[in-house]
Amino acid sequence: MEELINISGKVEDELFLCNFSMSQEQLETLISINKNKIKLGFIKCKLKIASVPDFGDSLEGSTLKLLNLAGCGHEDLSDWEDNDTHFENLVKGLAQSEDMKKNLKNISVQNCELPKEEPMKTLKKYKFKRAVQFNTSKPITSHNQESTTTTQNAHSSSDPDDPKDCTIF
Repeated sequence: MEELINISGKVEDELFLCNFSMSQEQLETLISINKNKIKLGFIKCKLKIASVPDFGDSLEGSTLKLLNLAGCGHEDLSDWEDNDTHFENLVKGLAQSEDMKKNLKNISVQNCELPKEEPMKTLKKYKFKRAVQFNTSKPITSHNQESTTTTQNAHSSSDPDDPKDCTIF
């Protein structure tokens, strides 16, 4: 894992890691090092997030646009259905950075076995104003027309505390 951490900082735009098992400390390090990628993904990774990550000021200046966690919460991996605080712990840790809250536009939690409303509720709770939650119940490969309808509905909110750019698709 140490070599992966060292080399990941040399990747410029997008980094997707698949089928890794990592500790919370390793996850914190990888997110911090890669905070200025356009896209960062942990696809079908076993992530241990038993407590709120302490990123300190390591995420300041973050320009990350997409965080893909597809499959991480599956019962064979991190099992977010039974460990329901793990996703919220991660979001709360990321929310320590105003730059992360401002710039992160997409969070994919497909196939993570979270209740459908939970990811968006968590993103709103920690004031991710631009974050998008991809549908949690669809297979990773299925992006379809549903996004158009949902996007229109999400932008029609008149509640000032409701993140205007939060969309579920």
